[in-house]
Amino acid sequence: QPQEALGSIRAMQRAYRLNGFSNGLILTFVFAFLSHTFLWTGLLGILFKLFVHLKFPVPLPYTLSEEELRAYEAWRTSWLKLKASNKLWLVVAPTEADGGIASLGRYPLEVLDKAPFFLKTDVPVFGLKSGNDSLYFLPDQLVILSRGGWGAVGIVPYRDLELVCDIKPFVEGETVPKDAQVVAQQWFWATKDGSPDRRYKHNRQIPVCEYGEITIEAGEAPLMRVVCSLADTVNDIETAADTVMERARLVATPEVKALEESQSH
Repeated sequence: QPQEALGSIRAMQRAYRLNGFSNGLILTFVFAFLSHTFLWTGLLGILFKLFVHLKFPVPLPYTLSEEELRAYEAWRTSWLKLKASNKLWLVVAPTEADGGIASLGRYPLEVLDKAPFFLKTDVPVFGLKSGNDSLYFLPDQLVILSRGGWGAVGIVPYRDLELVCDIKPFVEGETVPKDAQVVAQQWFWATKDGSPDRRYKHNRQIPVCEYGEITIEAGEAPLMRVVCSLADTVNDIETAADTVMERARLVATPEVKALEESQSH
């Protein structure tokens, strides 16, 4: 959590948790048949939710030059191209397997094209969501939302963000996506040299597909590993990322640079 953003982080987290409290009140409608009290608490929850959404969003205004706006729009457009991918996953297991071919432990991933309710800004916000975790991209920073427990909000400036894009072969044990490129076949049960293991009578060949992979890290902490079946999209993201990340590192304020230097010593 960057020191200069702690106020914004606390305000966003407060808004998110108050919204969660209003959701809990709204759910009491389910028990309205037991008592009229639950009917009133449900209505109170709706009113409180409207109040939170109107009064608690955190303003993050941006004044971007035409060049900065073009760079950010290219960054946003490159990520939104992931929507065209037939399959998009969050990888939650190690991807490297024997022989340099990766295997997948994965969950569905959704591309977002809007800001969270607790954020009020004058630039288009986009992001990624899987289960309880979401990442929201802004011109200079990443907002992290984890819905586990009471929920938590974090911020990672792009100067601290690491983005690695690659195209890798993955063993596909399920249906091959229509837009994926099959680059090889391998035996389900194979010996070290890749030949079929004769101990298994009903052995079969499975496809090896070329998928795009994007690893997002903050320092040494992994935030999200994304895999898409439309592999070439990661090249556009990598190109746009180089411009946005470099600019973010160059425009860090003197106060931030001084703080980082003192922490490094």
